[in-house]
Amino acid sequence: MELSININDEEIYPISSSCINVMDFHDVQFFLKVGQDEDIEVYVEDYLLPLKKRIDSLSDYFSIKDKIFRESFGYSTVRIYIANELKHEIIFNVLTEKVKFEQIKEMVMYLLKNNNRVLDICLSRTKLELDNFKDSSPNIESVITLSEDILKIFLSKKGNYATILKKRLEIAKDFVNESNQFNLDPYEIFNNISDIFPSNEPTSINIRGRRYSLDNIKRETLKESYNLEENHVLIGGIYSIKHTLLHIKSTLSINYEKEAKLTFEHEYSNLQSFHKNFTIDDLYLQVTTDGISKRIDSILSSVDAILFELQKKLEISFIGYKYPKNTQFVKHSSFYRNIFSKLFEWYNLGDPDLGINKNLIKLRSTSKIYEMFCLYSFIESIYKAGWKVLKSNQHTFFKNFIPEYVKFQKDDNVLELFYEKTINPVSNESQHNDLVYLDHKKASNYRYYTPDFIFKKTNMNGDVKYFIFDSKYSSSSTLEKYRVLDELYRKYYTNLAVFNMPEMRLESSKILSIVAIHPFGKNNLFKWNNVPNMRIFPIVESSKLDINNNNFNKYIADFESL
Repeated sequence: MELSININDEEIYPISSSCINVMDFHDVQFFLKVGQDEDIEVYVEDYLLPLKKRIDSLSDYFSIKDKIFRESFGYSTVRIYIANELKHEIIFNVLTEKVKFEQIKEMVMYLLKNNNRVLDICLSRTKLELDNFKDSSPNIESVITLSEDILKIFLSKKGNYATILKKRLEIAKDFVNESNQFNLDPYEIFNNISDIFPSNEPTSINIRGRRYSLDNIKRETLKESYNLEENHVLIGGIYSIKHTLLHIKSTLSINYEKEAKLTFEHEYSNLQSFHKNFTIDDLYLQVTTDGISKRIDSILSSVDAILFELQKKLEISFIGYKYPKNTQFVKHSSFYRNIFSKLFEWYNLGDPDLGINKNLIKLRSTSKIYEMFCLYSFIESIYKAGWKVLKSNQHTFFKNFIPEYVKFQKDDNVLELFYEKTINPVSNESQHNDLVYLDHKKASNYRYYTPDFIFKKTNMNGDVKYFIFDSKYSSSSTLEKYRVLDELYRKYYTNLAVFNMPEMRLESSKILSIVAIHPFGKNNLFKWNNVPNMRIFPIVESSKLDINNNNFNKYIADFESL
């Protein structure tokens, strides 16, 4: 694959392996060249970017010139898939105007009011400022040193990961070889009859007087799988290190005056003049330290090598940052025990002092801040509507008193809120009335869904209803442009169902609404045309939610009446 990127009609070369700085109002365009018969998809976060093919070429694609980051702020990731396989990932550092930042600051202030520790997830772990770091705050040196210590443990076992990492045998399909030639399922022949071909080889079979080879028919075989919980922790830890160091490197290396090194005396004024539209009110001075940059480059090189071994060779999936748990297996493995101990230390670096005006840290992910804002807005609205909190579970990974589960009760109804719950295919572990993913056996690394918010209502008779919400840091016009409602309907209605265990069937009718929550725009969107005096289920629509507009109460009414 060949890739080039234009920003305001200027080609970016070379394409940075760390991150690319871009203003949210810049026009961005992608140019790609792939094999003739290869399917290609480009996602800006979770929005599919429309591609066009050159008339005079079978393999050249391009996106229209567009302000694709107009509603982004902070880090935004573009992912390129070929044949459903992730081939390239580009991180953009999106700078924005003051008006948007003020809105974000209002959400941050709201989060601080509700939970002054929730921001550790939304904001970068490392605080860069002129003032001396307090002993309780993580500094650049402590982050880099701990990163190096963790990688030393990995690198000490380089080349032996296949031997030392936890694994299990799983049944898979493979072409015939010496070890599986007798593991032939007759149904494979019936289902793939077009794959047999005439042959006079001794291993061929006789069908109605003619001999055919079955060499193209796949056999059952046992394959080693490393896609296990303990290894997901390892992958998550490596990615956490990578993303943290990328942020530090980006901050250290911002040189808006080409190769000139900015001094403490001139740096602030230079950056302020560049940012006519401010990124952050009190912009932290950027530290230009060659030694730190070189150390980070060395670490990132090792990180990429380790990720290649774990992801490409051992096919371990990254499913997010997983907090280390001291399982029995970990206790009896010195490698896992040492790694998990260091990762525990990594995830528990001291919290920086948080504030708004003076100590606001560079945002890691605006979408995460908006997501957290929605979470606390939901909880506050439900509580004010008279629902009593029965139970709350702290988030497994994020900790910091962020709930991943809240159980409410009002009258004879129970309402459960699940935050970032993973929906898996139906299995022996599935329980009655569980929400399950309909596995269509498509070639994909992700055989699960993780909606931002799931509400499960259970009445006194045990009847269950589901309401699904996804937060989108976007406008209604962007949601409409990228047909987000159609995509959410496909994911969360067409591809999900409720498991009826007594009758052993899957039902979609218990999913009553799918809603995209967004902060920008004037109009709500609806998938179905309105019919007077009639509601169409599932309800598929968008709803605005920001610091001044909260339309969530109408959904609380649905929780109580439907």
